[in-house]
Amino acid sequence: MTRAEAIAAKCKECIYDPEEDGTWRQQVKACAIDSCALHPYRPMPYKVRNQPVEREYEVLNATPGSGKGEGVAPHIQSIGGGK
Repeated sequence: MTRAEAIAAKCKECIYDPEEDGTWRQQVKACAIDSCALHPYRPMPYKVRNQPVEREYEVLNATPGSGKGEGVAPHIQSIGGGK
């Protein structure tokens, strides 16, 4: 068992009540026992992502305006509005 797993198990044992609202992580986050030595290390709920994560190689290989229909290739742009 890792340290994080041990802390999560202790917090869950201490504070979690399946009859109450919220997941065990939400209940542990709401824990108000500041005198507990594990209080600063208690597990928190996972963050919900609104957008998919872009991997670094996808960002590096992307071209400006790709995927959004925006941007004009530099060799097509006219300078000064002329022919």
